[in-house]
Amino acid sequence: MRKIKDLLREFREANNNNNNNNNNNGDPFSVLREFMEKTPFTHVTTGEHEIHFHSSQHAAEAVAHSLAKHELGRLHSSRMGNQRMHEYFLSSTGTHDDVMDAITNHIINHPKLPRGYMDIVPAYMEHIRASEEGKTNILQQYGSMLAPRGVDGPQADLGAHTTKKHSHPDMEAMGVHPHLYDDTHHLTNVIEEIQDNDSHGYFLKKDEYK
Repeated sequence: MRKIKDLLREFREANNNNNNNNNNNGDPFSVLREFMEKTPFTHVTTGEHEIHFHSSQHAAEAVAHSLAKHELGRLHSSRMGNQRMHEYFLSSTGTHDDVMDAITNHIINHPKLPRGYMDIVPAYMEHIRASEEGKTNILQQYGSMLAPRGVDGPQADLGAHTTKKHSHPDMEAMGVHPHLYDDTHHLTNVIEEIQDNDSHGYFLKKDEYK
């Protein structure tokens, strides 16, 4: 599989003399970012709830950030021998991957995507994913110096915090997390980000559709 830097180099070489008429110094990622910032994205969950972002760029960043947290939760659950939550996070990271793929396809197939940028979209999405993963890992490593300490320990322990946030009191008795395959529950962090700032988009439950 080609690396992102190789895809970027190939794209720049192939488009060195094109007529994109932009002021981004030939940086295709800048062009894609600008396009995605202006392009809405909507995800409908399996429960038919609607998650709408006014910006595909923000959607990608929010989902990638949540995915990184869930991966830390999976690693924490594995270390703690918490099989129920380990299984949950395996399922939830799959949900996040599916949404990232949906955003990628949404941009690639968008009729107004600038000509010549289709092939670089997957590389740009991987760039967003890597960037959010890096930010999350920095918070995990150094955040305890900045975040307040709670009764359960440092709130900046994102793996432990994410595990606790997505746990369910009935999962041991049931033998499985009751929301194992509930993608709305998996995307709690993404939904909360919209609900905390409605200028980013909106979340509608099935019975709230306009």
